[in-house]
Amino acid sequence: MNDKPKLTMKDLASNLGLSVSVVSRVLNGKADEYRISEKTQQTVHEAAKEHGFSINQLARSLRLQKTSTIGLLIPDISNTFFSLIARAVESAARQRGYSIILCDTENDTELEKKALALLQDRSVDGLLIAPVSEESNHIQALMDLGKPVVLVDRFFDGLPIPYVSSDNFQGAYEGVMYLIEQGHKDIGYIQGIPDSKPNLERLRGYTQAM
Repeated sequence: MNDKPKLTMKDLASNLGLSVSVVSRVLNGKADEYRISEKTQQTVHEAAKEHGFSINQLARSLRLQKTSTIGLLIPDISNTFFSLIARAVESAARQRGYSIILCDTENDTELEKKALALLQDRSVDGLLIAPVSEESNHIQALMDLGKPVVLVDRFFDGLPIPYVSSDNFQGAYEGVMYLIEQGHKDIGYIQGIPDSKPNLERLRGYTQAM
């Protein structure tokens, strides 16, 4: 059994002849932000690896009240549209020092509620949600708690939550009008999830064009 005392960040800094703040910034991925030289970064990382030093992420999260994680809820990871969104979100988050916890809600409102409860327990810093249906009370509850939320693709009328979405009404309208201009008359519409916002907007665009 190894009873050797665990090396602290203060010990590591002292061994290297550096300040604790410099070592902390290097190990927390903020060296470039504070213009710490590559040579110093390499020295710190090599010493940390040699001594088996690692930052206690949980303790750091509790101290800073920040976990550097974002929850991403999408309705169907097998749908190329949502898988591409997930990939782009993960890439953008990683560049900013964040990690993503991805939840596939399988177009099920109850799974969506359970996923949100799980992510709250994980104390994520914010949430990106592609809602399953028009039910929004559980999402409003998060807003009431002060949790940062942004909706993706789907949104709720009258609910003051930031969102990023396609113009489903205009897209459907222009698509159907093009077919009409080509001389087509019997134009069908295959629906998606009946009560989802994209479907309702596409149906509205189709109906107005027809």
